[in-house]
Amino acid sequence: MLFVRRILGNGISVPPYIFSVSATKKVSFSPGNLQYQGSTNSFRFAEHQWDVIGNAAGNTTSKSQRPTQSAWIDLFGWGTSGWNNGNYFYRPYDNSNSTSSPYTQATGYGYGPTDGTSYYISLTGDYANSDWGVYNAIYNPNTESTDPAGTWRTLTSTEWIYVLTMRTTKSGVSYARATVNGICGLIIVPDNWRTSTYALNDTNLEDSVFTSNIISANDWNGILEKAGCIFLPTTGYRYTSTVTGVDSFGCYWSSTSELEYTGSYYLAFQDGYLLPEYGTWRRYGMAVRLVRDYTPS
Repeated sequence: MLFVRRILGNGISVPPYIFSVSATKKVSFSPGNLQYQGSTNSFRFAEHQWDVIGNAAGNTTSKSQRPTQSAWIDLFGWGTSGWNNGNYFYRPYDNSNSTSSPYTQATGYGYGPTDGTSYYISLTGDYANSDWGVYNAIYNPNTESTDPAGTWRTLTSTEWIYVLTMRTTKSGVSYARATVNGICGLIIVPDNWRTSTYALNDTNLEDSVFTSNIISANDWNGILEKAGCIFLPTTGYRYTSTVTGVDSFGCYWSSTSELEYTGSYYLAFQDGYLLPEYGTWRRYGMAVRLVRDYTPS
């Protein structure tokens, strides 16, 4: 995403699409959810923020056909960037019902990085290549070009918590549930969002519903997206080749391993429910929305 700068009256230049993920760190979000095509081994961002492949070819293709399919997928097992991290399941098209003990197909859970002795490792540091954005070049429809590997990364669970529940924003608003172009999801507004830009209902309410805000494609493209808002559609989740919860559940991976068992944390939301840090098995296919760090020039 190219930064378009707004010049304030005091001469300070401020990018409009910035989101605080800690007291000291800011990011911009990718222009859409991550997608992958097995036949070309290539990644891209969805053309529109509301795009969902859902319960369709790609996500629902059988395991044997997924490596060579032309259909795109947008639900990924955890840590499946394509980097061989020593575990059995590390490719973007991998799916399985393996649940216990790490490392191998026969005796292993097999998702996410391992050092050979531990599987409680996050997608950071020496194991950052397990992160989809760190390891892969990704086609970006906003710039009509391919961003090189290392441009993007996945938020940690702590960063998901901060951006949704701990930020101090100009307007006091962090998020709102909405239906955009007929697709249910979660709007996240940038740090410098002004409430006068667009009237959002039931903001920052954990128990709000998707019908709180009904937004047309024209209003989204012409007003909210233009002002820097992010939309996370309800993509559902995949178990092997079965997709559940499309247009009901939002499930977005973090880069953080859950230390209690062989799982990892993700952002979960639906009508009346939002939890930025929820743990589950890594075998589930979930959506990925990447960010890149912002460093003031």
